[in-house]
Amino acid sequence: MRACQLRLAKLSHLGRLHALLEHCDLRGALLMESDLCEVRFVDSDLGDLELFNMDLTGSDLRDNELGGLKGMGCLRGATIDALQLLALAPALAAHVGLVVEEAVGDGV
Repeated sequence: MRACQLRLAKLSHLGRLHALLEHCDLRGALLMESDLCEVRFVDSDLGDLELFNMDLTGSDLRDNELGGLKGMGCLRGATIDALQLLALAPALAAHVGLVVEEAVGDGV
């Protein structure tokens, strides 16, 4: 699929696509109850995408916008790059219940 416009779409029960999604706009969309193993996303906007009960094992999400992504647990087994990891760090920390606070200086 190329240049698809699925902004704010609600998609569910997608079969195992083994596909390429290139230059697609999925901002604010909801993907649920689907198997998207080994799907490759290229230069797509997945900002504010919400994932629910998805399997993305083996999917390649590198080189895509992931800001505001919801449903961190669904990313298990997917590939992202180091910069995406930094952007997703707060959401990943919240997902696992990690408390992140500034260090308290000891006045030395």
